[in-house]
Amino acid sequence: LLLIRVPTNATPRADGSLAYSGTWDGTFKIAWSCCPAWCFYDVITADRYGLGSYLGATPPDKWALYEISRRCNELIADGFGGTEPRFTCNVWVNTRQEAHKLLSDLTSCFQGMAYSDGSTIIAVQDAPKDPVYLFTNANVSRGDFTYEGSSAKARHTVALVSWNDPADLYRRKVEDVEDSAGIARYGVIETEIVAFACTSRGQAHRVGKWLLLSERGQTETISFATGSEGALVRPGDVIKIADARRAAIRMGGRVKAAAGAVLTVDNAPSTPPGATLFVVSPDGSVQQRQVVSAIGQDITVTVPFAPLPAPQATWLISTAEVEAQTARVLVVTEKDAAEHEIIALKHLPEKFAAVEQGMVLQPRSITRLNPMPGTPTGMALSEQTYLFQSTTRTKLNVRWTAVPHAVRYRVEWRYADGNFQAAETTAPDFDVMDAEPGHYEVRLTAINAAGL
Repeated sequence: LLLIRVPTNATPRADGSLAYSGTWDGTFKIAWSCCPAWCFYDVITADRYGLGSYLGATPPDKWALYEISRRCNELIADGFGGTEPRFTCNVWVNTRQEAHKLLSDLTSCFQGMAYSDGSTIIAVQDAPKDPVYLFTNANVSRGDFTYEGSSAKARHTVALVSWNDPADLYRRKVEDVEDSAGIARYGVIETEIVAFACTSRGQAHRVGKWLLLSERGQTETISFATGSEGALVRPGDVIKIADARRAAIRMGGRVKAAAGAVLTVDNAPSTPPGATLFVVSPDGSVQQRQVVSAIGQDITVTVPFAPLPAPQATWLISTAEVEAQTARVLVVTEKDAAEHEIIALKHLPEKFAAVEQGMVLQPRSITRLNPMPGTPTGMALSEQTYLFQSTTRTKLNVRWTAVPHAVRYRVEWRYADGNFQAAETTAPDFDVMDAEPGHYEVRLTAINAAGL
């Protein structure tokens, strides 16, 4: 029931969330609010019940928390025909707790984490972000990236999310969230989680869905060592990676020169028009441009570079055939002044739309080692008879032209506009046994060795 500090350009709504207007000048006012970012800030800065007396005159990064707060207070669909803030924090902390645990609980309210940079505490959020830096074999020690996947048992497919229902005296309720695609692949693997300070069923459902999609899609960590560039990234940042050994094609390197909309690079990449070019600017930011043409070592883009990339800057290309990998930094370790070790987690920027808007996640193609199969062609259906226990029966035979790079096919069929049934086969034909007279609809998908 505390009054806390919130930005002066924020107006509290009736439910305690904040509506922002204009530009914030960095000053605060006192108000009631359920914004998890400013609840976190209050616990860190309060001298009487928080960490203010321990951290001294070094407050947390309020500008980073402001960005987190704006995302927390955006109104989105609540799943019941209305809208609600994306994240809220409604909790009564009335007992003494270990500081790290409480801060971890508070950052979990906005799907974030907190870490110390040696002088203060910094909060970061798992949210859509632009890449802050690029890493290729050209700026990584020995050109080596190390990959490590998660255990299949750690990829949960059903989440039981505990939350507090205000319509029932804030008693504990459990929201059951399922990942149907994950169940089809891994089976039912349950996990129980607590949505800390959550009093919304819609938010609890999004928490469960975010967890399941993260575990199904973000299954790999990427480790590498780099030079002084490692000092430019910190935990929570999003980076782009072009690994020639994994992609089976070199799609990144160093800049030789830049002039206007033309970038001269250190090798001649295979770059189709419409590909996306990323390059690091002298100020450390990443510029993104669409490619018009690539002739030799010169890449022409749609919009001139501003500022011009410096020689030896890092560049990489992402195409529809082979996309650059996207990762979220977890740990940055300084070995010495000239070397940093980075551990990053595979990142799916589209998972946020999948959680909130129901978008279906599509697999990404990051290598030429598993080429995408083409669309099946030449499908034909025919009625055939067969003998079963001295009885003549009818079957529907489906056949098609074999597809290059396909190792199996998914056949789906339905009878009389009913529900689709599915099966997989490695041969370019399939029989629907014991077929009934009537109308059949059949659809076919080719799948490669990587499951694409």
